[in-house]
Amino acid sequence: MVPHSEPTPAIPFHTPKLMGQQLLDVILRRHLEKFSCSVEMGTELRSFEQSDEGVIAVLAKNGTLETFNTNWVVGADGAKGIVRKQLGLTFLGETRDDVRMVMGDIRLHGVGLDRAHWHRFGSFKLGTSLRPTDEIAEDGWQFMIFGGDLDLTKLAQSEELLFETIASLIPTEITFNKLVWVSEFRANIRMVNKFSEGRGFVVGDAAHVHSPTGGQGLNSGIQDAFNLGWKIALVEKGLADKSLLETYNAERLPVISEMLEMTTTILNQFLKTNDLTARRGPILFMLGINCRFSNIVLD
Repeated sequence: MVPHSEPTPAIPFHTPKLMGQQLLDVILRRHLEKFSCSVEMGTELRSFEQSDEGVIAVLAKNGTLETFNTNWVVGADGAKGIVRKQLGLTFLGETRDDVRMVMGDIRLHGVGLDRAHWHRFGSFKLGTSLRPTDEIAEDGWQFMIFGGDLDLTKLAQSEELLFETIASLIPTEITFNKLVWVSEFRANIRMVNKFSEGRGFVVGDAAHVHSPTGGQGLNSGIQDAFNLGWKIALVEKGLADKSLLETYNAERLPVISEMLEMTTTILNQFLKTNDLTARRGPILFMLGINCRFSNIVLD
């Protein structure tokens, strides 16, 4: 799916790496532990109010509401999160009904299916793909099922129908072990009108969602967080004025806007040609992103 390229000093890693959320979650939590930080599970942000002095958040934990005082709130709570909505940010864009699939993790054995390659059967109009992933188990695979004529909602709700569909699309004998998880996906292409309001900010999917073509989601979200993180740290330590935080929006908005346009273009080309081969030009590597246009940069 990705043409082979020799590494260079400028681009040492040409091949995209895919990582399951369950493994990424462990990596991030272990990194937090080095700084004596932890993630409170079972805790939901219900609402918050901000003033010139700070933010008062209302949390729901174990069925009980509690308030929490903080200086800032950063919404890394995904496309359906509450932070963006409470900040009053728009999320304009489109939901693509022509890009729908069922995806998930599954454990199975297929005669002749090696675990060194990502296998694809059929086409985007009707087909499936299997990507081996040892994160689940030694017989684990990430699967995707495409098909405009399939009832994908029904497919995602029936394990038996799911197994039957996969078996019918793969020309080899399949033995199913376990369905780990499954979800119906459709492409949403949206972004906020601005990345912050007062003491509130949004990062990652809370600020922008797009087609998976191009593989930009995780990288762009981490770049949001990095751009914002060091600025909040300087302001909190009294080493920078609060106006520094205004550059987060100024610097990330044009980058994300260009990224959405690029990934949508790749998606439309794929739908026309049915060619999944990733043409990874320099822009997709994100190595040329810079903030030379920012008003805090002196050249």
